[in-house]
Amino acid sequence: MHGIDCPEKGQDYGDVAKKHLSILLKIHHDSVRVIWKNKDRFRRTIGIAYSGKTNINESLLQKGLAWHYIKYDKNPQWSNMEATARNAKLNLWSMSNPVLPWEWRKK
Repeated sequence: MHGIDCPEKGQDYGDVAKKHLSILLKIHHDSVRVIWKNKDRFRRTIGIAYSGKTNINESLLQKGLAWHYIKYDKNPQWSNMEATARNAKLNLWSMSNPVLPWEWRKK
């Protein structure tokens, strides 16, 4: 997903992020629309996903279930969404030192 990185399977809050995504998809009968941004090094599509009118990337940020990956996205609104979730100590941000998924994957 463009501009965000969620916890991995087996990582703290990975299952919570997956469940949130499943709920969003069920609301709109598993229908997803992706606005293409680019391809990653594995040639996978990177984009902004929508379930109905809900921006999934933003929803995960707002719920404290993703990091704004500013290396690839400079959107200040998304940085604000992450900061708001951090200040409210939502999900990932309830932990004193959540591990960045890109660091967790290195292990």
